[in-house]
Amino acid sequence: MNRFRALPLCVSFGLISSVVTVDSARANLVINGGFELGAPLGGSPAGHGDLPSPWTSSAPLNFLISYDTWENTGTTGIPPNTAALYTGVVAPEGVRWAGGFDFEEMGQLLQSPLTPGQEYTFSAFVRSSHGREGSFEIWLGTSVNTYTTQVAILPPNTGFVDGWELQTAIFIAPANVASTPWLTFKSYQSDPEFGNGTYMGIDDVRLVATPEPATIVLWSLAFVGITGIVRFARCKR
Repeated sequence: MNRFRALPLCVSFGLISSVVTVDSARANLVINGGFELGAPLGGSPAGHGDLPSPWTSSAPLNFLISYDTWENTGTTGIPPNTAALYTGVVAPEGVRWAGGFDFEEMGQLLQSPLTPGQEYTFSAFVRSSHGREGSFEIWLGTSVNTYTTQVAILPPNTGFVDGWELQTAIFIAPANVASTPWLTFKSYQSDPEFGNGTYMGIDDVRLVATPEPATIVLWSLAFVGITGIVRFARCKR
Protein backbone atom coordinates (compact mmCIF):
# COMPACT_ATOMS: atom_id res chain seq x y z
CA MET A 1 0.00 0.00 0.00
CA ASN A 2 2.82 2.41 0.85
CA ARG A 3 4.46 1.76 -2.48
CA PHE A 4 1.18 2.52 -4.25
CA ARG A 5 0.77 5.84 -2.38
CA ALA A 6 4.26 6.94 -3.32
CA LEU A 7 3.40 6.87 -7.03
CA PRO A 8 1.73 10.31 -7.33
CA LEU A 9 4.63 11.94 -5.47
CA CYS A 10 7.15 10.44 -7.87
CA VAL A 11 5.13 11.58 -10.86
CA SER A 12 4.82 15.08 -9.33
CA PHE A 13 8.59 15.39 -9.05
CA GLY A 14 8.84 14.41 -12.72
CA LEU A 15 6.31 17.09 -13.70
CA ILE A 16 8.14 19.76 -11.68
CA SER A 17 11.40 18.89 -13.40
CA SER A 18 9.68 19.06 -16.79
CA VAL A 19 8.13 22.45 -16.07
CA VAL A 20 11.52 23.88 -15.06
CA THR A 21 13.06 22.59 -18.29
CA VAL A 22 10.26 24.03 -20.41
CA ASP A 23 10.35 27.40 -18.64
CA SER A 24 14.06 27.65 -19.36
CA ALA A 25 13.45 26.87 -23.02
CA ARG A 26 10.95 29.73 -23.21
CA ALA A 27 13.53 32.42 -22.37
CA ASN A 28 12.86 35.53 -24.44
CA LEU A 29 16.11 36.93 -25.84
CA VAL A 30 14.44 40.32 -26.30
CA ILE A 31 14.44 42.61 -23.25
CA ASN A 32 11.35 44.73 -22.55
CA GLY A 33 9.51 43.18 -25.49
CA GLY A 34 6.25 44.74 -24.36
CA PHE A 35 7.73 48.27 -24.00
CA GLU A 36 6.18 48.42 -20.51
CA LEU A 37 9.37 49.13 -18.52
CA GLY A 38 10.94 52.55 -18.27
CA ALA A 39 9.37 55.90 -17.41
CA PRO A 40 9.20 58.76 -17.96
CA LEU A 41 9.91 58.90 -21.68
CA GLY A 42 11.23 61.91 -23.54
CA GLY A 43 9.53 63.70 -26.39
CA SER A 44 6.48 65.93 -26.51
CA PRO A 45 4.05 64.38 -25.95
CA ALA A 46 5.87 61.70 -23.94
CA GLY A 47 7.08 58.90 -26.18
CA HIS A 48 7.22 60.97 -29.38
CA GLY A 49 10.41 59.83 -31.08
CA ASP A 50 11.47 57.92 -27.97
CA LEU A 51 11.50 54.28 -26.85
CA PRO A 52 12.09 52.66 -23.43
CA SER A 53 15.51 51.11 -22.80
CA PRO A 54 17.13 48.99 -24.13
CA TRP A 55 15.21 49.81 -27.32
CA THR A 56 16.53 52.59 -29.50
CA SER A 57 15.69 53.98 -32.89
CA SER A 58 17.20 55.85 -35.85
CA ALA A 59 17.92 59.07 -33.94
CA PRO A 60 16.33 59.16 -30.47
CA LEU A 61 14.05 62.15 -29.81
CA ASN A 62 14.06 63.11 -33.49
CA PHE A 63 10.39 62.38 -34.10
CA LEU A 64 10.82 62.76 -37.87
CA ILE A 65 12.94 59.61 -38.23
CA SER A 66 12.50 57.65 -34.98
CA TYR A 67 9.99 55.19 -33.60
CA ASP A 68 7.41 56.30 -31.06
CA THR A 69 5.96 54.77 -27.89
CA TRP A 70 2.17 54.76 -27.60
CA GLU A 71 0.15 54.24 -24.42
CA ASN A 72 -3.53 53.47 -23.83
CA THR A 73 -4.27 56.68 -21.93
CA GLY A 74 -1.39 58.87 -23.05
CA THR A 75 0.08 58.97 -19.55
CA THR A 76 3.48 57.41 -20.35
CA GLY A 77 3.36 57.49 -24.13
CA ILE A 78 1.63 59.11 -27.09
CA PRO A 79 -2.19 59.23 -26.77
CA PRO A 80 -3.82 56.85 -29.30
CA ASN A 81 -5.85 59.64 -30.93
CA THR A 82 -2.72 61.60 -31.94
CA ALA A 83 -2.84 62.31 -35.70
CA ALA A 84 -5.81 59.91 -35.80
CA LEU A 85 -3.35 57.02 -36.17
CA TYR A 86 -4.72 54.80 -33.38
CA THR A 87 -7.96 56.39 -32.20
CA GLY A 88 -9.73 53.95 -29.86
CA VAL A 89 -6.85 51.47 -29.96
CA VAL A 90 -5.37 49.81 -26.85
CA ALA A 91 -2.25 47.67 -26.53
CA PRO A 92 -2.85 43.93 -27.08
CA GLU A 93 -0.93 43.30 -23.84
CA GLY A 94 -0.13 45.82 -21.11
CA VAL A 95 -0.59 49.51 -21.91
CA ARG A 96 2.21 50.40 -24.34
CA TRP A 97 3.26 49.60 -27.87
CA ALA A 98 5.74 51.02 -30.39
CA GLY A 99 5.14 52.34 -33.88
CA GLY A 100 7.08 53.73 -36.80
CA PHE A 101 7.10 54.54 -40.50
CA ASP A 102 8.69 52.34 -43.15
CA PHE A 103 11.67 54.70 -43.44
CA GLU A 104 12.58 54.28 -39.75
CA GLU A 105 14.38 51.56 -37.80
CA MET A 106 14.04 50.18 -34.27
CA GLY A 107 16.14 47.64 -32.39
CA GLN A 108 18.27 46.62 -29.44
CA LEU A 109 21.60 45.00 -28.68
CA LEU A 110 20.84 41.38 -27.82
CA GLN A 111 21.94 40.51 -24.28
CA SER A 112 22.66 36.91 -25.27
CA PRO A 113 24.30 36.25 -28.66
CA LEU A 114 22.55 33.95 -31.08
CA THR A 115 24.04 30.56 -31.89
CA PRO A 116 25.07 29.92 -35.51
CA GLY A 117 22.89 27.25 -37.09
CA GLN A 118 20.31 27.39 -34.28
CA GLU A 119 16.64 27.79 -35.24
CA TYR A 120 14.78 30.75 -33.71
CA THR A 121 11.20 31.94 -33.68
CA PHE A 122 10.43 35.66 -33.83
CA SER A 123 6.90 36.74 -32.96
CA ALA A 124 5.03 39.98 -32.29
CA PHE A 125 1.61 41.57 -32.43
CA VAL A 126 1.47 43.95 -35.40
CA ARG A 127 -1.07 46.52 -36.48
CA SER A 128 -1.32 48.86 -39.43
CA SER A 129 -2.90 52.30 -39.59
CA HIS A 130 -5.06 54.06 -42.17
CA GLY A 131 -5.89 50.73 -43.80
CA ARG A 132 -2.41 50.30 -45.26
CA GLU A 133 -1.21 46.71 -45.44
CA GLY A 134 2.25 45.82 -44.22
CA SER A 135 4.36 44.27 -41.49
CA PHE A 136 8.03 44.02 -40.44
CA GLU A 137 11.42 42.88 -41.72
CA ILE A 138 13.82 41.41 -39.14
CA TRP A 139 17.53 42.12 -39.51
CA LEU A 140 20.82 41.53 -37.70
CA GLY A 141 23.62 44.08 -37.77
CA THR A 142 26.21 46.11 -35.90
CA SER A 143 23.87 48.91 -34.76
CA VAL A 144 20.23 49.91 -35.04
CA ASN A 145 21.08 51.90 -38.16
CA THR A 146 23.54 49.41 -39.63
CA TYR A 147 21.67 46.21 -40.44
CA THR A 148 23.30 43.85 -42.88
CA THR A 149 21.60 40.45 -42.69
CA GLN A 150 17.87 39.99 -43.17
CA VAL A 151 16.89 36.82 -41.31
CA ALA A 152 13.09 36.91 -41.59
CA ILE A 153 10.08 38.86 -42.75
CA LEU A 154 6.66 38.79 -41.13
CA PRO A 155 3.73 38.22 -43.51
CA PRO A 156 1.61 41.28 -44.34
CA ASN A 157 -1.53 41.77 -42.30
CA THR A 158 -3.70 41.69 -45.44
CA GLY A 159 -6.55 39.87 -43.73
CA PHE A 160 -6.55 41.92 -40.57
CA VAL A 161 -5.81 45.51 -41.52
CA ASP A 162 -6.10 48.05 -38.69
CA GLY A 163 -6.39 45.31 -36.05
CA TRP A 164 -3.76 43.59 -33.91
CA GLU A 165 -2.52 40.34 -35.41
CA LEU A 166 0.01 37.89 -33.98
CA GLN A 167 2.70 37.25 -36.60
CA THR A 168 5.55 34.74 -36.42
CA ALA A 169 8.62 33.90 -38.47
CA ILE A 170 11.19 31.12 -38.08
CA PHE A 171 14.82 31.49 -39.17
CA ILE A 172 18.21 29.81 -38.84
CA ALA A 173 20.88 32.01 -37.28
CA PRO A 174 23.60 32.72 -39.86
CA ALA A 175 27.29 32.03 -39.31
CA ASN A 176 28.14 35.70 -38.68
CA VAL A 177 25.87 36.26 -35.65
CA ALA A 178 28.83 36.95 -33.36
CA SER A 179 29.69 40.03 -35.42
CA THR A 180 26.06 41.16 -35.89
CA PRO A 181 24.67 41.30 -32.33
CA TRP A 182 21.99 43.94 -32.95
CA LEU A 183 18.39 42.92 -33.63
CA THR A 184 16.77 45.53 -35.85
CA PHE A 185 13.43 45.62 -37.57
CA LYS A 186 11.62 48.04 -39.79
CA SER A 187 8.14 48.14 -41.20
CA TYR A 188 7.28 47.71 -44.86
CA GLN A 189 4.20 48.43 -46.92
CA SER A 190 2.75 45.70 -49.12
CA ASP A 191 -0.06 47.61 -50.84
CA PRO A 192 1.09 48.96 -54.24
CA GLU A 193 -1.48 51.75 -54.02
CA PHE A 194 0.63 53.49 -51.37
CA GLY A 195 4.16 54.79 -51.53
CA ASN A 196 6.43 55.30 -48.54
CA GLY A 197 4.56 56.31 -45.43
CA THR A 198 3.08 53.12 -44.01
CA TYR A 199 2.98 53.41 -40.22
CA MET A 200 3.00 50.10 -38.34
CA GLY A 201 2.54 49.31 -34.64
CA ILE A 202 4.23 46.43 -32.82
CA ASP A 203 3.97 44.89 -29.34
CA ASP A 204 4.95 41.84 -27.28
CA VAL A 205 8.12 41.16 -29.26
CA ARG A 206 9.61 37.72 -28.62
CA LEU A 207 12.68 35.90 -29.88
CA VAL A 208 13.14 32.35 -28.62
CA ALA A 209 15.17 29.34 -29.61
CA THR A 210 13.16 26.48 -31.04
CA PRO A 211 11.92 23.75 -30.88
CA GLU A 212 8.77 25.34 -29.56
CA PRO A 213 8.18 24.87 -25.82
CA ALA A 214 4.86 23.18 -26.60
CA THR A 215 6.75 20.35 -28.28
CA ILE A 216 8.99 19.96 -25.24
CA VAL A 217 5.93 19.87 -22.98
CA LEU A 218 4.34 17.07 -24.98
CA TRP A 219 7.52 14.97 -24.93
CA SER A 220 8.01 15.60 -21.21
CA LEU A 221 4.43 14.70 -20.34
CA ALA A 222 4.62 11.61 -22.53
CA PHE A 223 7.78 10.51 -20.72
CA VAL A 224 6.23 11.16 -17.31
CA GLY A 225 3.09 9.31 -18.34
CA ILE A 226 4.99 6.25 -19.51
CA THR A 227 7.13 6.29 -16.35
CA GLY A 228 4.00 6.51 -14.21
CA ILE A 229 2.36 3.60 -16.01
CA VAL A 230 5.44 1.44 -15.52
CA ARG A 231 5.64 2.29 -11.81
CA PHE A 232 1.92 1.77 -11.39
CA ALA A 233 2.21 -1.67 -12.97
CA ARG A 234 5.04 -2.54 -10.59
CA CYS A 235 2.98 -1.40 -7.62
CA LYS A 236 0.09 -3.60 -8.70
CA ARG A 237 2.27 -6.71 -8.69
